[in-house]
Amino acid sequence: AVLQDTYSAGVIQPNSRLYFEQDANWDTTAVVGFNATSGTWGVTQRYTYSPYGTISILNADWSTPSSGTQPLVDNLYQGMTLDPVTGLYYERNRNYSPSLGTWISQDSLQYINGANTYQFVMSNPVNATDPLGLVWWNPLSWFDYVGAW
Repeated sequence: AVLQDTYSAGVIQPNSRLYFEQDANWDTTAVVGFNATSGTWGVTQRYTYSPYGTISILNADWSTPSSGTQPLVDNLYQGMTLDPVTGLYYERNRNYSPSLGTWISQDSLQYINGANTYQFVMSNPVNATDPLGLVWWNPLSWFDYVGAW
């Protein structure tokens, strides 16, 4: 789990810590926080994504929240940082558009991933990630080498 603290005047605010739960592709799937009313920790928001990263925000009980609800954290789809103003994800070297399903700038490594320098994870977002915005990676590919030793 990843965590986020809220600071005020250089001091961590009591019971303000949020934990992000992630899946195998680094998608943030839930945020766990402290409920001051009940005095307990629990899921405060859940997130689901389309294959190319369009986010759906859900309540802790999987119901749909009221419109206009914003995510509690910025690091969401594949661990990328969402800019709520533009709707683009930032991934160290480039910005990604979930509505287009592509990067919005060319790959600085040029044709390392093929002829399309804007293509996102070789059009296979369910099985691959691109943690730097440069070269796609399939987390399951290490299975190809099991038994090779």
